[in-house]
Amino acid sequence: MASPTCSQDGVQHTFLQWVPYFLSSSYETNLQHDCCLLGVDLSTSCSVNFFSNNTVDSYGNVTRGHFEANPDIAGYGVWASLGTALFVNIVAILFVAREWTYSLQGKKAKSLPTTNKNIIKGHHSSLTQKGKDTAKGFYSFLKSWTKELFRVTIDAQLVLAFSYALNFGLESKCSLSAYHYNFAVDTIILSLSCVTLSVYVLDDFWRSRWIGCLRTLASIIIFAFLCRYLYYQTERNTSPELMLLPVSDRSDSSLLLPMACFLDPDLDPFVSLTSEQNNAIGGPGPKITPACVFCYLLAIGYVVAHLEKFWYRNKPNHRQNTTLTTVFVVFCSVPCFVSYAHITILRDWVDKSGWMEVANGGGSPEKEIRSIGQIMPLATIFWILAISLDAGKLARKNMGS
Repeated sequence: MASPTCSQDGVQHTFLQWVPYFLSSSYETNLQHDCCLLGVDLSTSCSVNFFSNNTVDSYGNVTRGHFEANPDIAGYGVWASLGTALFVNIVAILFVAREWTYSLQGKKAKSLPTTNKNIIKGHHSSLTQKGKDTAKGFYSFLKSWTKELFRVTIDAQLVLAFSYALNFGLESKCSLSAYHYNFAVDTIILSLSCVTLSVYVLDDFWRSRWIGCLRTLASIIIFAFLCRYLYYQTERNTSPELMLLPVSDRSDSSLLLPMACFLDPDLDPFVSLTSEQNNAIGGPGPKITPACVFCYLLAIGYVVAHLEKFWYRNKPNHRQNTTLTTVFVVFCSVPCFVSYAHITILRDWVDKSGWMEVANGGGSPEKEIRSIGQIMPLATIFWILAISLDAGKLARKNMGS
């Protein structure tokens, strides 16, 4: 196939020139030109061809049963591994429930995992001294394990978010479908919700200054670029279908088009379609997506969590307020659960649509755990559990010595 003829109207920026330009209000991508230089003709890829009955014949050159899978982004292994972020949020919710239980019973509540030794005291009860010591030791272990679970998970989620951002920026911006793009964005939102919650929960987040600085710098970079890119999407004339709720009455969607079609101002796949054809592929989605709202809210929450740390870091007797902790846990958990539900709905719909290419085994390649991109996230689950359990045991041993 001959390469498309590219115009010479693209402006080239060095990395140091591109960063301030990207963050400025005048930023505008020219993916059509950039992708043309890479041999990808977006003017063809962004067209939707219909049969006479208004069902889709092809998206560009992609026909039914030949939509390219991307297991490293939306594979079953990646989807399953994201459960660690959900688990962290569930653990936080359980600790909040425990606090409210003690509070409602008129007992002194322990704060959501903390290292303040002055609050590690047993409650008045009918337990024997041995029973109290056992309960105290178990809680000390559980608290230490939870802290390390948060700490290790935050690192894993930051690495995942960084890898997705780099993959899109360096390799797949011309070929990544809107479905895989939305999956990746939801994954990053899921990661950022876990990161923000961890900053608030961990009272010794700055236990190691250089690691704390590295985590904070990585988080700020991810927040800045994701929020800016999502805001850039709101400035475009069109966007792909959102599909927040399951859709079972049709098998066509604008999500199967390349995401580049919705990011370049010169490309709009809906312009040449009739209203019936627009409806057949779900129509344009909303300009302001839940992911965009979540990104900015989590960024604010991230700053607030750090301010709370610096404000109270010289107050060793400070205990986190139960009500505020509950609000913050809910605040971080909603984006996490909504994003995970969304990617689950998207995976299920694409799998049943009939557009996905078929693997040698007869199923979707995104359901087969073979690539390193799926195996590594699954291995991370066991790595997180092993390290957090080991650290929890060590912390309990140190407390007992």
